[in-house]
Amino acid sequence: MKQKMNLNDIFAALVLIIYFTELVFPKVTTLFSSSIVCLICFCLWLLFISTVDSKFLLRKKNFVLLVIYLYLAIYPIIFGNRTISNRYIAMSLVLCGCIIFRYYYIYDKLYIMKGILITTIFFSFITMLITYSQLLIDPYISRSIKSSGEYSAALAQRGIGGYTFIYFITALSITVLYYSMCVKQRWKRIISIIWYVFSIVFIIKSNYMTALLTVIVCSAILIVLSSVLNKKWGFALGILFGFVLIVCNLDSIITLMEDFLPSRISRVLISERGDSVMDSITQEFLIDRWPVILSSIDSFVSYPLFGLVGNQSLGYDGKFLTGFGQHSFVFDTFALFGVFGGIIGIYAAFSPIKKSLVWKEHSAFRIAMTVCIGMLYFLNNATDSIALVASVIAPYCASCIEGSQKRGGDQL
Repeated sequence: MKQKMNLNDIFAALVLIIYFTELVFPKVTTLFSSSIVCLICFCLWLLFISTVDSKFLLRKKNFVLLVIYLYLAIYPIIFGNRTISNRYIAMSLVLCGCIIFRYYYIYDKLYIMKGILITTIFFSFITMLITYSQLLIDPYISRSIKSSGEYSAALAQRGIGGYTFIYFITALSITVLYYSMCVKQRWKRIISIIWYVFSIVFIIKSNYMTALLTVIVCSAILIVLSSVLNKKWGFALGILFGFVLIVCNLDSIITLMEDFLPSRISRVLISERGDSVMDSITQEFLIDRWPVILSSIDSFVSYPLFGLVGNQSLGYDGKFLTGFGQHSFVFDTFALFGVFGGIIGIYAAFSPIKKSLVWKEHSAFRIAMTVCIGMLYFLNNATDSIALVASVIAPYCASCIEGSQKRGGDQL
């Protein structure tokens, strides 16, 4: 039974709109410090929903996530490292995002979440259009945006999305694809397909190779598994045959597309030495990504119990931290906090996509999202924009599709 919206629900919804808009609409991030605004919004949301149900945050699953969040935020402060503390404080959605969806799901207030997400998607669409128009002029403009600096602030003021937005669209594209496969209304299916295709074009234009590979791999997993689970064996075999055919002729296909691909993606896929596409991707990983990941693995092996933070072994090269790779949320967390901090951090980050009632009828979607988030978190830094999809948008999509109508707080 739909629960009525009270005054505190209105306030909670407003702060979530501000929070989520900060993640997908760069223009607003230049007004105030985005990380501070997001933290304030998260704390206010916790306060408002606590006044609706004072025991909600004390439920075991919610309380555990909040304790993990506080642990990862406070642990570095104890050892005098506020930089790492601030980094994990800024991951409230990564570590606690599923608490937000859980509240609206349990209390049958998903209609409130619907309004919040429509607003979020609207602003993200504006950002995608602005960014795409600028990518046509400068293919590297999104890659040039850093977390700080006057140049990055100027680009944000123009509404151009960077790293966090590109990977938001990457994760969102899998959700949109699944929605297009399941939604009943034709007009919604058409809009979803158009959004998905535009997302792929957008990701290609952005020059983010990891994002493109993630979309391709997870889309294939989603389509094949959905076909198998729905017993559409002919379609599944056709997709598999087509996939094998493409892989066997991948070199020829990429060569034909070379003139249409952005320079960086073309450089990764097409080797000047004449290597195959798969060899080129492997070499790119070994040269570009593996060394920084290995740096974090080596640090974890050296300080497995208390991590770099606990052993006060982090160094600085000017304003930059040294001692770990800073290019993998998973391996960086183990390197910084040791085995205990690493395990609880990964547990919290992947909580939104573990088996639960909301995913019961959507196994293919959950597996595809797990692979998607796994690829992004293992090969890149975690961001609240990615977590927004994993912890809120994706489960909301699943709950709105036929087969997820039951409610059960203790089972979510």
